Amino acid sequence: MKILVPTFKIFLGAVVLTTLSNCAEKDNYPNKVIVDTYSDIIFVGDTFKARIIPINSDQWNEKITYEDDQGNEITKNSDNNELNLSIKCDHEGIQQFKGFLNVKTKNGITKIPFSRDFIIDQPTPIVKTNFMIRGIENPIEIAIKGVPSALIKLSSKDAIIFENGWGKFIVTPKKTGKLIISAKIKNGSHVTKLDNIEFEVFEKK
Repeated sequence: MKILVPTFKIFLGAVVLTTLSNCAEKDNYPNKVIVDTYSDIIFVGDTFKARIIPINSDQWNEKITYEDDQGNEITKNSDNNELNLSIKCDHEGIQQFKGFLNVKTKNGITKIPFSRDFIIDQPTPIVKTNFMIRGIENPIEIAIKGVPSALIKLSSKDAIIFENGWGKFIVTPKKTGKLIISAKIKNGSHVTKLDNIEFEVFEKK
């Protein structure tokens, strides 16, 4: 089943999306929807994950369903009323998820809409130099917009690389010519591969 995705600018944590003004408190059925996001850094190739959580949903398990904005039903967790969303981010720009929480009440179906935008970026390493000297330690510093420097990792088969602080590295090339360094963002068990970084390596004069 195809799940359509909503739009939302990414904010870490829970955000109340919608409140229905016509929900009577005495009925105690879900009248608010919260989005709880799992991450605040989303890049091309990553999977955005979030939970849709209805408020006041106790005792309403059999009376709550979800659907996307096209009317297709979305499967919720079997053990509670939460909906887990996993959205593959395959291109840059703004994506959107949106849909409805449907509550079966004595007056019929109450539809609670939810929607959120999130921004997907293409991580690009920024390096201040593009050359190195063979056989000696070359200090370099790498930054990626929106990424904590501590999450940046480098490797290469043609150089010895040591971390020297957040976003700082010591690189000792083994040979002259073109040096290709692989870069990635490692956030816990989640890894985002980046474009390779190229340097020109010269012999020490």
